[in-house]
Amino acid sequence: MNDREHAAMMLTLAKHDLSALECMQDSVSFTTAIFGFHAQQAAEKFFKAFWVEHQIEFRKTHGWSL
Repeated sequence: MNDREHAAMMLTLAKHDLSALECMQDSVSFTTAIFGFHAQQAAEKFFKAFWVEHQIEFRKTHGWSL
């Protein structure tokens, strides 16, 4: 997978987390911890996509690589 494809994949995953947040916002069934987790995940994936797209080096964690 090249950098552009990886960035696009990360943006798609971020959009999925945002969709989950939209579904959760009016529900009392979800704790703030679950809501916060998806908010953090969406932000992290967006920033990773941005950094990859702009060829900005960053420390990779969680065992994934390009």
